[in-house]
Amino acid sequence: MTDPQKPWLERTLLAITVLCALVLLVKCGRQLWVDPPYDFQVYWNIGRMFSGGDTDVYGWTAGRNEWIYLYPPFFAVLCLPLSWFDLSTAYRIWTLFQISLGAATLVGLWGLCAADSRRAKTYVAFAAIVPLMMAYYRNIEWGQVNLLTLCLTVWGLNAITRMREGRGGAWLAAAIHVKVMPVALLPVLLIQRRFKAVLATFVALLVFTLMPALALLSTHGTSAFGQSVDMHAEYVNALVTPQTTGRDSAVLAGDTPANFAPSQVLKRANGALGTPLPEKAAAWLGALVALAMFGAVCVFAWKWHDLRATTALGLALVAALLGQVTLWSHHLVLMAIALSAYAMLVQRGQAVPWVLWLSSGVLFCLFGVIQSQRVEAFEWLRVAGVPTMAIVGAWGLLAYGTFAAKPERAKADAPEPENPHADSTA
Repeated sequence: MTDPQKPWLERTLLAITVLCALVLLVKCGRQLWVDPPYDFQVYWNIGRMFSGGDTDVYGWTAGRNEWIYLYPPFFAVLCLPLSWFDLSTAYRIWTLFQISLGAATLVGLWGLCAADSRRAKTYVAFAAIVPLMMAYYRNIEWGQVNLLTLCLTVWGLNAITRMREGRGGAWLAAAIHVKVMPVALLPVLLIQRRFKAVLATFVALLVFTLMPALALLSTHGTSAFGQSVDMHAEYVNALVTPQTTGRDSAVLAGDTPANFAPSQVLKRANGALGTPLPEKAAAWLGALVALAMFGAVCVFAWKWHDLRATTALGLALVAALLGQVTLWSHHLVLMAIALSAYAMLVQRGQAVPWVLWLSSGVLFCLFGVIQSQRVEAFEWLRVAGVPTMAIVGAWGLLAYGTFAAKPERAKADAPEPENPHADSTA
């Protein structure tokens, strides 16, 4: 399918990757000297609230506080150290932490994809960095948490594939407690018969659920456990239920053209033709699109093994992203798992290379051109849902390429070496 020994191709990919990484590093480094963005101010203020024993972190839904905090209670505990510094210093520390997370994620992807040679690492680095370059930048520019989620998920899957289920389950549970989306990997892991990994993840999820209570013991005493239960209940009512039923996406600015969620694209498209779709109807239609994609991955995951199993996990994560009522460009760093695993298939000569080049080009143009907020001429592309079609198209290309990929040759199928001591006489 491809000749992985082409030195010119490796050098070209390496040059492109290094150039994009340097540009990304410079752009991210500039964030050290800008005012903290709103999203980070939320984390900092939530950390201050939590350190003082104030657990009303979701009070914005009832007008009780002004900070729109969208994450599980566990992440509020992780925000505590930010409150030890003034806002500007805390943001610089967070930005440097984000940059280090990017490097740690790349190392984790090399391990997850078993990239043990320079050529293999080049392919994986290209797929992880170049197509998603602007998505990484958006995370750091806006102070988002998706890089943390991606890093924890990658290292969790890395440990699971190496049969270290306990460690992998802990990493994966931490990722779910930061941002719920990686929970979509659990059904795929079950289908792949990784039962120990799923069990370890569930146990770790329960343990991490106690973290807010432990953090509140100094201010609330034994009532901290009741406060923690109330926080988790309010999180479900304020965020999980609206996300799964399609209510209140407008509260999260979900009705803007920058929202790539299929449900909102369908709502806008129907509105252009006449009356906009009701919020719930749009959410369910968008969910059906994502569910069909996720179901296809589950069918594939039953049959795919070796590196294709990792690609299936990455594709399942992308399908789950598309099922949300809000999907922003910075969420798409989670596509790095599927892209990296497929790049490794190409490097091994098991998959068609044009799928990687085309999907990478589509995503690069998506972030570099269509998503540019400074180019008014591209506004109609966002309104029409072209970014969403590009994401679904890239997912379809990767799914097709993985489905058509040659399975890794089993050791038992390899030809036996000749026995030099065999008797040559009849």
